[in-house]
Amino acid sequence: MGKDITQVIIETTVRRALKDLRRLPKRTMRNLVDLALNFANGRFQQEFFRVAQTLLADEDSAYYHLVRDVIANVDEDTLVTCGINLGYNSFTRGAKTIRQIEAEKQFNIPWSLSLRLAEDGEPGRMERYRCVLQQGMELGIYTYLLYPQGSLSDCFTLVEAHPDCAFLVFCKGEALTEDAIQQARQYQNLLISVALEEGTGTVCTALRKAKLLYAVHMGYGPEELEQVLDGTLLRRAGECRPVFTFFQMESGCTEEQRKAIYSYVCASRKAQTQPTVAMELLCDNMFIDSIISDDACAVAFDTDGTLIRLPEGKRQAGYSIFQSSLYRILLETQPKRDGTPNYETYKKNLMQLGDEAG
Repeated sequence: MGKDITQVIIETTVRRALKDLRRLPKRTMRNLVDLALNFANGRFQQEFFRVAQTLLADEDSAYYHLVRDVIANVDEDTLVTCGINLGYNSFTRGAKTIRQIEAEKQFNIPWSLSLRLAEDGEPGRMERYRCVLQQGMELGIYTYLLYPQGSLSDCFTLVEAHPDCAFLVFCKGEALTEDAIQQARQYQNLLISVALEEGTGTVCTALRKAKLLYAVHMGYGPEELEQVLDGTLLRRAGECRPVFTFFQMESGCTEEQRKAIYSYVCASRKAQTQPTVAMELLCDNMFIDSIISDDACAVAFDTDGTLIRLPEGKRQAGYSIFQSSLYRILLETQPKRDGTPNYETYKKNLMQLGDEAG
């Protein structure tokens, strides 16, 4: 995808802003948010910049320290590329495509897609993944969450093949060998999230030295609830100095417990006492999607390609990205809610699909 004039202007503006942020971070951040809010023409951008404007009114916000730290320790091309791929390709250009297709075809399209990558890929599987990402881009999806079960080589193959997309790679520290970190430096459209465990701080120090953009993530079950809710885990993650700290619900948690965690996450962002942005990965993912389009929608695909329905986390047999097109899977499994004005249009489109090959 070539750069249009809007993208060129945005990139030029962002690079100039990064220089100003190094000199006057507080004033520049507030001015940029005020300017962006004036020109924001999409629902997500308007909501995002309104929230940012409120947060930055606090002169003692820890997020000012976070921004200074990121600017000083992350490669500038990475900041620019990730920012544009998320803010423009995904939240602006991609969001427009999503809304257009949803309105015409009457099925939901997630703004991001999660893929669990098998440790030993079968012959031709990587080509299939590349095909899935190409189909996703045609639907307006430019953000991908990758969960490798082994080395990061397959992730890097996908990241390199799709420079207009933003990739979040979730892995354990053991996967981030010296060679893997050096290879990751080649890609400016990549954010690496490291599992919070013993030794994570050392891994994050190596990522920081390599000027990579990184986050920390942790799963939570009933046993971890107290440590999440009293701030222990967020403070521990903050010691690694990540841009984001992601919380991911594991099996055993109830919906009420997830809501309690999300309430804590939102409260911590509002308090701005930790120099890392806390997120409950699924809840915030669906919140973003609800702003981009009418219905909140999130899906994932397992290592064998099978669809995982979210937020339930249940595998849905008969729907695999290795056997059907992404378009067909979403059309058949993510309809707009019954009773919407164009629900009959959805049923018509589903019938027309017929026996189309994947």
